Amino acid sequence: CSKNLIGEMLMSGAGMKLDVLTFVLFQAPCSLLPLLVSVALSWEFEIWLAFKAHWPLILLNALNAFALNVVIATTLKRLSAVAFVIIGIVKDSVIVATSGLVFGDHISAQQQVGFAVIMTGIACWSHMKIKEQQESDKLKESQPLTRGIRGICGIRGIRGAGLMVSSPR
Repeated sequence: CSKNLIGEMLMSGAGMKLDVLTFVLFQAPCSLLPLLVSVALSWEFEIWLAFKAHWPLILLNALNAFALNVVIATTLKRLSAVAFVIIGIVKDSVIVATSGLVFGDHISAQQQVGFAVIMTGIACWSHMKIKEQQESDKLKESQPLTRGIRGICGIRGIRGAGLMVSSPR
């Protein structure tokens, strides 16, 4: 969760505003370090032999992981960390519900109540975001149009002796 918040801040917050590939580039060493430590602690020579035998599959796996990281970073940049977490929760719920429908797995009463709470929370969050957007749109509509045009053109008015003279900022 903290990785998502940091990603959102770095890509769309005030300050850096990194692009997606730069964020993935900076994030990669943070993932590599724990992996190298775990490999060093559990190293056996057979690992090298297995790597040499399966390197094409490992390369495909690495490319898949890279693509997944780019998709995650793009989602964080375009949405928010909260929306990303909500998408993950919905995905997990759909997986469990599909398992129940397709494979006939039993879904307990506790799971059903959990799904109801999840869907209620998502509906409340969506309602809140829609209301925020509507209020923001109303605020933009209530602003005078000339104020926006002056800001775009970079012109401000100077009042002096009853005359209106326009000058660039």
